Amino acid sequence: MSGPPAMFPCPWCGMSYPAKPVLIGKPVRCKGCRNAFVLQPDWVAIKVEDPPPAAPAPAPAPAPAPAAPPPPPKPQPPPVSPSRIPPATIEPISVVAPAPKPAASRPAPPRAAREDVLELGDEPAAAPVTDVEPAAEVVEVLPKAKTTTPPPAKGSERVAKRKTEMLEAARAQMAAQLADVAAKAANSEVAKREERRSERIAKAGTAVPAGGKPGSRKAILSGHGERHHQEMLRMWAIVGIAAVVVLLLVFVFSLRSTVRESLDHYAAPVPNEQNRYPVLGDAVRSRAWLASAPSMPGGPMLATDLSDAEVGPERAIELEPCRAALTDLKDLRLDAGLELWLAPKDLERARTVLGERRGPEAVQALATARIRCAPHRAVVERLALSPEDLTVVLDLVCGTPPANGESFAKRIIDKGEVPTRLVVRPFSGRKGSMLQDIGRPPYRPVQGAYNGLLMRVEGDGWPTGWRVLHLAQVK
Repeated sequence: MSGPPAMFPCPWCGMSYPAKPVLIGKPVRCKGCRNAFVLQPDWVAIKVEDPPPAAPAPAPAPAPAPAAPPPPPKPQPPPVSPSRIPPATIEPISVVAPAPKPAASRPAPPRAAREDVLELGDEPAAAPVTDVEPAAEVVEVLPKAKTTTPPPAKGSERVAKRKTEMLEAARAQMAAQLADVAAKAANSEVAKREERRSERIAKAGTAVPAGGKPGSRKAILSGHGERHHQEMLRMWAIVGIAAVVVLLLVFVFSLRSTVRESLDHYAAPVPNEQNRYPVLGDAVRSRAWLASAPSMPGGPMLATDLSDAEVGPERAIELEPCRAALTDLKDLRLDAGLELWLAPKDLERARTVLGERRGPEAVQALATARIRCAPHRAVVERLALSPEDLTVVLDLVCGTPPANGESFAKRIIDKGEVPTRLVVRPFSGRKGSMLQDIGRPPYRPVQGAYNGLLMRVEGDGWPTGWRVLHLAQVK
């Protein structure tokens, strides 16, 4: 919710005044146009029409009462220099009780301009207003009441003087406190110097062994330095142990929040409508990166409990050096039997041309037939990856994605969208609960040791987070 505005305009002439909560609901008179207005709670000033002057009352039957003596002239304050004009203030209107009218009432003299108010009617609207004269007979409509101009308020001067006194008292108190703290610090430093001097004197007041100079004294070893050194060693040892414990806790919690959650998600139960053969297998494998791959033709094993899994350290597979080799395979797919990368549309024709030929002869025959191909051995050499990393990359570009997954082959090979790197992390356990697909319903539950591989992709436009890539039972 925003606060009140800094200024508000006069509804008659537009002159601006400071917005103060104390002015809300109180009629005041503008210094520029001499018209009255009332500031509303929504910080909008509305016009207030001055009531017409009351008609003189007829003289009563009895003799007229003697007229009250005229009020003494109001003392005029000395002229104020424009450079020392205080900020604009708006004085609230005070209601004057109606005085008994004399027999012959005289019309009120015209309102004279106050000499202690600086007229700023010609200044821009944004300039601060120095004073606003209170409006008379606006709070309550009293036709027969006379208006009097209240004397200038002195409350603001008293408040300013009081604030100045409080500020001076606070400054004096703060100076005293600072002086006290400085004195204590100086005394403490002197005491420390005296203590160190005493220790040096105690250590220096030694007597040489037999044969030394007469009058010399033996050294008195207090052991203070050694004790201080041991205490510092113990303190640093405690700090180091605490830091190691904190790092281990952070590592454990981060492991639980990312890697552990991915394993729990893969082994989580499926909805009842999907808990049947073979829908169950498709539902579980939709949580993995691949449904099948060259290194796991049956796909990752189905799991129902991997709570005892132990996760190993992660390693990164940089794909930037492999970008050129993968880009040259655009629109090609690996035929494991022929050990060649061929376009799917040319596969049948290539098999007819090759017959039983393999190796360089097969490549030459396909080139003669104008069939584009790439030997798998040459591709492996250009990738220049370790056997473990090569298995991961080939599984991604040659594997089958799950039903709702994204094909890595289309993005990496066909579109040339090669990720920056692949981060893999092995995991294993001894008492995992899994399901084995025997080719017919139902799935056969098995329990025992297992191992697998988690993976996440780093690169623009690629999904984030860990997922299961491999999972197999250890026999």
